[in-house]
Amino acid sequence: MPVTRVSTSVKELDPFVEGGFPRGSLILICGEPGTGKSIFSAQFIYDGAVNYDEKGIYVSFSEDRQTFFDNMERFYNFRKLESEDKFCFMEMLTGQEAMISESLKALLERIRTMEAKRVVIDSFSTFAQAVEKPIEARSLLHNILDKIVRKEGCTTLITGEIPPGVKKVILGSGEFVADGVIILRRKMHVGRLIRELEILKLRGTRLSNPRFVYTLENGFHVFPPTLPETKLTGVCEVIPHQPNRYSTGIRDLDNILTDGFIPGSYDLLEVDEDVGIPLELLLVPIISNFLSQGYPVIILPPQGISANKMIEVLKDVTPPLENLKIVDYRFETEETSASPYVLPLSGRSIIEDTTRFWTATLQLMKLTRRPALSIVGFDTVEYVYSEKEALRTLGESVARTKNFGVLRINIARPSMKIIDELRALATIHLRICQIDGAHFLYGVKPNTQLFNIQTKLEGHIRRYRLIPVV
Repeated sequence: MPVTRVSTSVKELDPFVEGGFPRGSLILICGEPGTGKSIFSAQFIYDGAVNYDEKGIYVSFSEDRQTFFDNMERFYNFRKLESEDKFCFMEMLTGQEAMISESLKALLERIRTMEAKRVVIDSFSTFAQAVEKPIEARSLLHNILDKIVRKEGCTTLITGEIPPGVKKVILGSGEFVADGVIILRRKMHVGRLIRELEILKLRGTRLSNPRFVYTLENGFHVFPPTLPETKLTGVCEVIPHQPNRYSTGIRDLDNILTDGFIPGSYDLLEVDEDVGIPLELLLVPIISNFLSQGYPVIILPPQGISANKMIEVLKDVTPPLENLKIVDYRFETEETSASPYVLPLSGRSIIEDTTRFWTATLQLMKLTRRPALSIVGFDTVEYVYSEKEALRTLGESVARTKNFGVLRINIARPSMKIIDELRALATIHLRICQIDGAHFLYGVKPNTQLFNIQTKLEGHIRRYRLIPVV
């Protein structure tokens, strides 16, 4: 018999837990202080009342009514729900075990009179302190499971504190009684805050992906694994360049970089080795934004991207490509591509090929009367010409970039032999990493927090967004 599900109220999480929590289940939400347990739980109550017509009760053993409403006001309008009799906040006192029993009786009565379907108890750690032995705390959980969850059919979340630095769940064996256990963690990744949700168990549910990075930006949201699109659709958003600034093609990134890239700057986009998203999809916004405004673009693709593949991707999301040139290495025995967008190079001499590359750049600039965007995959340069040869051209490349007002973005991997030199020369240094299957961008120069990379089709316009991990 199929399990009836209740949305977790984290819309990005539902598809990974077969649509939600089993209806009438008991779920423990555990974590250190400040991990967002109350926000997760409050969102579960609020979303149920607003979007599913399921009344909810929030029971607090540690926070008074006014504090709760004030803290949640930036996310949810609980006062409105309360006035509509869709929500009830119950402030409970802790003390002796007898007081806990009275509190549970009051909760049961309110569930029945209100016909509530969702309940949150915040927190198990607080009311468990009223009993002397762990086995008594477990008995309390059994009591909740029997009277509230099973008999009343309420899907119930109970929060629990995990002391800082403790990795195990310590809830008086409550994790064995509950139908589901979710752990929320705060940790650091490359010196930046990362939040991670882990589903330890969820009865009756196949868990294909138990870990997710999440954010508390505008509520509780998880970042699901990035699924590369096989074919881009829509036209990329056009963002006008500003005086003395070039837009990145992503509004959020423009804001992070104070209106975008600086003309004549020598910049670096470093991509971690395990990043699974195709690099051409990451480059599309800025390439499209330049071409759409009549600026020339010349590209020496990073490893794994052919000229034909890059052209194929850009044709789907960008206007005419007449101001575009993409390097394609051709050996003597191979025919030269007939595409007008391809710049064939032999790969025999870095001096000769660099001269051809810059000659083509200046020709495009003369034709359009505008500065060029130059993208160079230095992993390709290092592979084709060797580390020593790649280093020979760096100084001249930096000087020409500044002298001609070109915007240079170098693409590199951390394992490259010349990565330290590229990092040192970069005016702006951005880095892309993958965590729990999702992709993130952060600034090294300037130093920024982590941002999840998202793309969305709005009508026929494709927009990219960066969501901060906060």
